[in-house]
Amino acid sequence: MTEHCDLAVVRRVPSSFFEALRMDEPEHAIDVAKAKEQHDRYVQTLKGILPTVLEVAADEACPDCMFIEDTAVVIGATAVITQPGAPSRRPETRPVRDVLSGLGLTIVDMSAVNPDALTDGGDVLFTGRELFVGLSKRTNAAGLEVLKSTFEVLGVPVYGVSVIEGLHLKSVVTFADTDVLVVANNRAGLAAFETIRQLSKFTYTGIVVPEAAAANVVRAGNTLLVPSGCAASEQLLCDRLSAAITIVRVENSEGAKADGALTCCSLLIRKPVK
Repeated sequence: MTEHCDLAVVRRVPSSFFEALRMDEPEHAIDVAKAKEQHDRYVQTLKGILPTVLEVAADEACPDCMFIEDTAVVIGATAVITQPGAPSRRPETRPVRDVLSGLGLTIVDMSAVNPDALTDGGDVLFTGRELFVGLSKRTNAAGLEVLKSTFEVLGVPVYGVSVIEGLHLKSVVTFADTDVLVVANNRAGLAAFETIRQLSKFTYTGIVVPEAAAANVVRAGNTLLVPSGCAASEQLLCDRLSAAITIVRVENSEGAKADGALTCCSLLIRKPVK
């Protein structure tokens, strides 16, 4: 979730991806073959950055399973296995749970703590010191409370942030660097960032990007993955971020047709020391 991650867990694209959930029908149908090619390049990019990338096989019964971020929230040696907001996505969690358990993480099953709790990992923004949880169509107050009860005892403050438009919090705000967040220049992004500023005990600088898709970036090591086709935002990030950060473009046209963004396609964690 931060630049300190040294391990990624990813999940391959199923051939059933054309049936993935989406808020609106795309202008052009999902090209599954192209989605697989783009995802493979994403995975290869991560393999060039991080020491370890673990792959979970696709499940044809779970069209959305490539969006592995929604299935867990991992901080330190603790992993909360979420209960995704869309019922059809809940079977996606078990194989991810198995992988995280195999890494020696302490597992908390959200549904066991509170059967009414719902959370998509795409609503959970970790800045390295604080956790901001989007209250959205997919994440409810009960889910927020499970995350609070799990992580605040570990010294990580947890705050709720209303998502007034769009699917997830990280559709409009993501982590780029210590004290630096990337923010979509739209109503939802600006509102979420203002709430974060009001709630936080720290001071965050917001880089407000003109292309909404560019608000979702992945920080891994000293590399920042940004979606292709966002030239103005990419230039702004180059100008505003430390010169030590390398920006790499990643194609995501097909994932975007199912409301997926770059963070959706990986769980980035720091491998626990055994």
